[in-house]
Amino acid sequence: MRLFLPVAVIFLALSWFGSAAAADHEGCLALHDAAWTGDTSQLESMLRQGVGVDCRDTKGLTALMKAALMGSPAAVRLLLHNGAGVNVKDNSGSTALSYVMIFGIFSGEDMGDFDDVFRLLKNAGAVE
Repeated sequence: MRLFLPVAVIFLALSWFGSAAAADHEGCLALHDAAWTGDTSQLESMLRQGVGVDCRDTKGLTALMKAALMGSPAAVRLLLHNGAGVNVKDNSGSTALSYVMIFGIFSGEDMGDFDDVFRLLKNAGAVE
C-alpha cells in the first residue's frame, strides 16, 4: 500500500497536469514544460522572449502552479520574481498553494522542497 500511494499520485499528476495542451501561439507550452521540470534556464529564456508569466493551459493552470506542484523552489522563486500571480485560480478553483498543500503531503518525498515552496508562496501573499 505504501508504494501504491506515490504511484497513484504521480499518475494523477501526470494525467491532470502533465498534459501540456496549452495554446502555444505565445510559447506557453514551453514555459509550462520548463516549470514542470524545474528548468530555470529555460524559464528565464521564455520570459525574456516575452511569454506571459501567467499564461494558462487548457485546464487553467499557470507555470507557477506546475512548479509548485513539482516542489521546485528555484522555479517558483523565479516565476514570482517575474510577477506570477500567486493567487490565480485554475478552472477548478485551485491555486499554486492548494497544489503544494495537497500534492506535497501525498508525494511520499522529503517535504523539504514543498515546505520551501509553501513559504515562498505565503511570503508572496498566497492565501489559503
